[in-house]
Amino acid sequence: MKGYLHPLYAQSFSAIGTPIFLPKSKSWLIKRQIPGTPYFDAMGPYPLFTCENWNRLNEDIESLDDQLVSLSLVTDPFLNIKYESLKKIFPICYPFKDHFITDFSQPLEFSVTKRTRKHARIALKEIHVEHCPNPIRHLEAWTLLYDELISRHDITGIRKFSKQSFNHLLNVEGAEIFIARLGDEIVGAEIFIINNDIGYAHLAALNQVGYQNNASYALDWTALQYFSNFLRFLDHGAGSGIDDSDDGLTQYKSRWASKTLPVYFCGRILNSDFYNEILEEKDVSDTNYFPAYRQGEFK
Repeated sequence: MKGYLHPLYAQSFSAIGTPIFLPKSKSWLIKRQIPGTPYFDAMGPYPLFTCENWNRLNEDIESLDDQLVSLSLVTDPFLNIKYESLKKIFPICYPFKDHFITDFSQPLEFSVTKRTRKHARIALKEIHVEHCPNPIRHLEAWTLLYDELISRHDITGIRKFSKQSFNHLLNVEGAEIFIARLGDEIVGAEIFIINNDIGYAHLAALNQVGYQNNASYALDWTALQYFSNFLRFLDHGAGSGIDDSDDGLTQYKSRWASKTLPVYFCGRILNSDFYNEILEEKDVSDTNYFPAYRQGEFK
């Protein structure tokens, strides 16, 4: 198992919960204690839940009924199951976001806008980008870049990854990193996760010099050229937040893509008595968020 299914990827969330391997579907969940209660729920690994055998997932979930109050996850855009079948597993199931996809069966010029390619060419006159075959060598540099990102955007909660988390991530089989330099200074980096012939743009971080010199364009264009040699698709992800339709990140990612694929939010209550008990104790008002008692955790 590699990429998002690699055990070390699940271990990268050990600061927030306990990884649970689902043996029949060959997938992972993160078991978390529900604050202020003796109960537990589970989430799919952030940002996507991937699975080798979706047809066996329900069997694995049913085996957890006595351990968990609820389960929530966001699916891989390349999931190998029909939406109608997914809804049979998860009573709460709806399209969540559209992910921007580069299809490498077409020339890159078809996916990447002319203006974006121009920005990349200009950036690459000053920025040098290298693909690094041993990602863990850059743990210190990456952590510094990401800490600056945390500070700039006031990132909290699950997405405030630690150095220990990145130590697991960069040792995952299928993790790839590209480093952007201006002279001798590392000004940006981007991590990709590769699963067979599909790649995922996982995380990117720049310092102020990197932003000023459009290092993101240099990183993404170089990475696309590299991956075009052996991948079928690259998932750039979606924008940030719940409603990402107009944010700058959404607009940026759309410029690299030839199509979009939906991801689905899925939820399931495994113990309705405990679920309702928690809502009553926490005095949770009406909300569309699931699980309702965790409303606001991704703000």
